[in-house]
Amino acid sequence: MYLKAPFWSKDSNSESQTESPSAVAELIGSLERQRLYREVTLALRTGLSDARAEFSFLRIRGLRVILKFLRSVAESDTTINLFCHSQSIPDLQGFPPFSAP
Repeated sequence: MYLKAPFWSKDSNSESQTESPSAVAELIGSLERQRLYREVTLALRTGLSDARAEFSFLRIRGLRVILKFLRSVAESDTTINLFCHSQSIPDLQGFPPFSAP
């Protein structure tokens, strides 16, 4: 049984070689953004739900999770942008938006 060479291998023609690395890189970038978004939303949801809990030990744990998350967000521009976009979702807002009287 003979397997076909992958489209990004050296044996394929030059046109597919120039297209495939960019397509693979684009796919990897998209998957990385999706993973980061899931991590941002999960950290915010769990931290905020614990911070709003009835028991003090859960509130402390939630505040620690939020603080740890915000420290990690500050390390990357990509996660800062995702955090900014996540603040438009009401469930992920730490404080409700300020409305003038």
